[in-house]
Amino acid sequence: MREAEQLILAYAQAPWRKQLQLIGLFSLALVMVALIASLYLIVSAQAATRGREIQSMQYDIQEMQRQNADLESQLASLTTAARLEERANELGLQPAQPDQIVYLEVSGYVPRAPANLAPPAEPAVASGPGISPAFSQPLFDWVKDQISQAGLANWINEVTRR
Repeated sequence: MREAEQLILAYAQAPWRKQLQLIGLFSLALVMVALIASLYLIVSAQAATRGREIQSMQYDIQEMQRQNADLESQLASLTTAARLEERANELGLQPAQPDQIVYLEVSGYVPRAPANLAPPAEPAVASGPGISPAFSQPLFDWVKDQISQAGLANWINEVTRR
């Protein structure tokens, strides 16, 4: 107990210790706030950098799509019938006459059968509205007919007579 009183007395005699503790707590809080703020800034900077990279890649994709469309339009203009005919004339080519065509026979070649895309045309037969005769018989009559066909009618008659 005496040691505790001495400690309290010593602490009371040195007020600078309280000030030192307050300064230490304030410094600790300030360092923590600075760490959190720096982490936030680092994450924000990385997110902004990634966003700019994504935008740049999207721009590159759009530019390549434009170039692709331009090349496709150039190809389409070069492969038109009029342009191909003009290029063939420049090369000295002419349409073949029927007497200039030579057909080669290849042994073992079996030509493909023509494609049959639709069945042959037949007149359509329209069925009239109505019920099939199989469904027009009452249920009890049908059961009776089934029993008689199975040869059970005699057996049932014998059982019911007893």
